Amino acid sequence: MPTDGAGTPGARRPPADHRPTHATGYIRGPLGTLVDRGASMAIAVIVNLLVVLMAIVLVWSVVVLGLVIAETIRQQRAGEIKDLVIGVLTIFIVIEIFDLFREYLRSARIKMVNLAEVSIAVVLRELWLLLLDGSENWQLYVALALVVAAVAGFWWLAVRQAAFAGEGERPRDSLPERMP
Repeated sequence: MPTDGAGTPGARRPPADHRPTHATGYIRGPLGTLVDRGASMAIAVIVNLLVVLMAIVLVWSVVVLGLVIAETIRQQRAGEIKDLVIGVLTIFIVIEIFDLFREYLRSARIKMVNLAEVSIAVVLRELWLLLLDGSENWQLYVALALVVAAVAGFWWLAVRQAAFAGEGERPRDSLPERMP
């Protein structure tokens, strides 16, 4: 016997996707649908162009790095070795950004963990540049160390959040029992 009481078996409830008309926003209307489709298409085109551009940059970076390696072997100067290290670090950053775009194409989301990894790679590259240049500005080293610590903390929090969010997806039997 169906009743209208909440939580009662057989109670009549609105569908899960039902929202009051004041909470739907403009998307449910014809103009909103058109704007949403247009924005989705524009984002798709932009992301696809960025992925192609990053692939070209990646290939170009590897070619330039090969030329720098050949020049370094031929001349054997310290300045050339510095350029080689900078080129390798730059390629790692380009690979991380390319992977970020690939992940976005797969899921239409950018994971905070991936964004933090790209940020760490960029900051560490800059730190290596300072070290290779022989800079004696200790304040700059301290500032970069604090930036590295902040970005590493952000990465750690993102990893913890991803692990915590992933726990809800596991079957209930695989979760450890908690003591009260």
